[in-house]
Amino acid sequence: MAPAEAASPLSEENFARIVDALGSDPARRSELIGFLDERHSVYRERGTAAVARMRGWTLLTLARRPLQNDEVVFVLEELQTGRTAYEVACAARAMRSTANPVPAMASLLLRAAANVRAVDDHVDLVRYGGVNDAEDASSTATDVLIDTLAWLGTAVAGVREVVETALQSGDPPLSPRQRERVERCLAQCTAGAVGGPPACCTPGAGWTGLRRWLARTRADPHAIAFEDQDGGLVRYGDFFRGQPTVVVFFYTRCNNAGKCSLSVSKLARIQRMLVEAGLGHRVQTAAITYDPDYDLAPRLRGYAQSRGMRMDARNRVMRSVEGAAELRLHFELGVNFISSIVNRHRIEAFLVDGQGNITTSFERLQWDEQQVMSEAVALADRTDATAPADACGGTPPATVVSPAKRKRIWLAPLAYLAMALLPKCPICGATYLSLSGIMALPHLGHIYWMVPALAVLVVINLASLGWLARTREDWRAFALALLGGALTIGGGIALDHQASIYAGIAVSLIGGMLGLAGTRVVLGGGRANAGTTCARPTLRLGPSPEPASSSSLETLATPAR
Repeated sequence: MAPAEAASPLSEENFARIVDALGSDPARRSELIGFLDERHSVYRERGTAAVARMRGWTLLTLARRPLQNDEVVFVLEELQTGRTAYEVACAARAMRSTANPVPAMASLLLRAAANVRAVDDHVDLVRYGGVNDAEDASSTATDVLIDTLAWLGTAVAGVREVVETALQSGDPPLSPRQRERVERCLAQCTAGAVGGPPACCTPGAGWTGLRRWLARTRADPHAIAFEDQDGGLVRYGDFFRGQPTVVVFFYTRCNNAGKCSLSVSKLARIQRMLVEAGLGHRVQTAAITYDPDYDLAPRLRGYAQSRGMRMDARNRVMRSVEGAAELRLHFELGVNFISSIVNRHRIEAFLVDGQGNITTSFERLQWDEQQVMSEAVALADRTDATAPADACGGTPPATVVSPAKRKRIWLAPLAYLAMALLPKCPICGATYLSLSGIMALPHLGHIYWMVPALAVLVVINLASLGWLARTREDWRAFALALLGGALTIGGGIALDHQASIYAGIAVSLIGGMLGLAGTRVVLGGGRANAGTTCARPTLRLGPSPEPASSSSLETLATPAR
């Protein structure tokens, strides 16, 4: 169930003014992009149509300046899954601002035309609201799509081949009028540009920032309980244990066939592929609803059965009966609600390891079943390879930390020392680029500009040690780091007490070293928890390898890690 929160008081008219103001200020572009996050508070308690208008206007405003690859993904998402004329038209118009277009984008434009052929309508992309006046009703969503296809054909080479292949195969299924217009458009596809964007322009696949990472640390998955399609109850830690799991999110009231229904159908295909490859016993599957109050067990079973899913103890369709908020935080779900009804969500699939940790996420664009299956099997292989030989013996448990993770543990407490070594003012910067910088810290009274940066370092250090403390159930290192942070910021900077800065840095370093010392590092090893059988896979904290990309478009949908 969605969290109970009051409806946003912001009117759509005022929202449009805010978006226009953000669009005119390049320095606030990140705030504008924030409105494309389904979880944004401005969408709470909004109707689906209102959310579509607001997001469409945000896309159009964002496209007033060139779109980089990490921004284009929002455009591609609407073209692939949008089902209203206005949403699709906004995305098509925004695509023309793409800084690095690729030929494969043509296939999404054709797919979008097929998606709206039965609901095509006149749209206004100049004024907020999307509806044309009667005297200016000449532009439909299909018009915008065809115009964008013509633009793409002149912007990058290879579009003609993509369009001709689609027309010959009949996929996507265009109406006769749409097909005729696309064929006429081919004459304009005479691009002088060659190839797609350089490899260096592909978006990163990491997390989107400290905010998301910190949000996940607040979620306790052990508080989550599910009811499955048969009415059976299972805890998060009991189901997501032992083997990797492919997880998709959906809800049965979703009326967009390109999102929930397709995601569950693709999960069913992954099940069949695993069985055919003799790997069904190594990878679990789970489909979890966004709408637990409505999607009761019989409805979940019927929905999954109609899409070919196999259901048993290791392959379940579930709703949360406890810890719904923790579930959304843990998976960082891109969903929002009006009351308890979903008003907007994105496509989401995840790989979860045998200890319940998320290793890979696939967001917004539809994922490839073969790629997800391959990554799940690779995760199972790595889990098996790291299982300790004496897991059933008397060896004490050992937390496995990859080399990258070990570096991060060392980095957190050392960040305080690095901060102290940085230049403290623009004038004296060169003077303090040495170890003596730490000696100057207590003597510089005007360093208040450093407080936000230092506070971030304190939070990073505390979050890192807090995660380790919760894992080991030993809070001594965390307590020292907390004391060190309080001394550094509270006593040292806020109260201008010189000795507190020295003491805070020292105590924080001791806490960090204690946290590291309390972790037994076994490179390439595994962790055997009490009560775990020899067959249980073990915790893997190292990064997964990047998936192979089969086309230039797939680089824009690289799974997040």
